[in-house]
Amino acid sequence: MLKRNVVASFNEGGWNYGIWGGPYHALHQKRGAKYCVYNGRLMAVDQGGDRFEEYWKQRREAGLVDTGERPTEIVGPDAEAFCNKLFTRNCSTLKPGRAGYGLLLYPDGGILCDGILMRLAPDRFWYVQAEGPVYSWFVAHAQGLNVQIRDPKSWVAQVQGPRAMDVLAAACDGGIPENFSYFAVARARFGGQPVIISRTG
Repeated sequence: MLKRNVVASFNEGGWNYGIWGGPYHALHQKRGAKYCVYNGRLMAVDQGGDRFEEYWKQRREAGLVDTGERPTEIVGPDAEAFCNKLFTRNCSTLKPGRAGYGLLLYPDGGILCDGILMRLAPDRFWYVQAEGPVYSWFVAHAQGLNVQIRDPKSWVAQVQGPRAMDVLAAACDGGIPENFSYFAVARARFGGQPVIISRTG
């Protein structure tokens, strides 16, 4: 029989073993959310409401998905060379302000992780990953290159559904950035808070 394991989060002191709750954690917790641990983060898999109602709301309008995907920053003069060394794509063709699918492989061809590689500047990339030991893999392969691997302490949230762009337009101070086409990356502000947004789903 298939089953899904979930965890609870308690408002009390004690060790948390490095597991991080995101910016919407208190909201989910009040609603009685259940979580899985994904990339060392609490990801709400049940936000406490009617799951079927929320599913159809997202399919017909829009919904916020508070994911456990994890960004890692790659920065420095050799950032592009580093990315070309590790990813299966030609990262030189990825221009600043653009994103693309990024696949990491083990030496035998097995898949280590997949995610979205975003180029924020000529010497700066963010890799937004699914579950996997990406940070350690990057640090191990950065030796001999003028590049730094950093955790930007950022949390990924997705707005999904047919009205996602309407929600984004309302959230962005001044509206959606110009030329925000498919797989574009831009800097914006939500209520004065600086954010990085991408159109990748």
